[in-house]
Amino acid sequence: MYKRQVLKAAAAIADPRFGDTFRGLLRDPMWSVRCQAATGLGNIAAVESIPELSQALSDENWWVRFNAASSLAELGPPGRSALAQATTDASHLRSTVASYVLQRTGLPREAA
Repeated sequence: MYKRQVLKAAAAIADPRFGDTFRGLLRDPMWSVRCQAATGLGNIAAVESIPELSQALSDENWWVRFNAASSLAELGPPGRSALAQATTDASHLRSTVASYVLQRTGLPREAA
């Protein structure tokens, strides 16, 4: 529980020095930790984390997938491009959350 709370605070601080920590915690056994790590990467505008966030679109937990997709949408054209690519993925988990976030942000799939 404390791990999630500390990570939530670190994500809110949005210090780029947490980037490696956030990327590593995207593989944590606790879904709530993975969720905060995905949020943190979006908060620090970690464009270099697009591959890890794209991978998180396949997470077993919906909140992790949603936060990863939301972070990708915040990362500008490269992140939105990764989301657009995920909309055509054979994995229903990836394509559904990517489509939902693009639609929610008002970005058409073709423009992303």
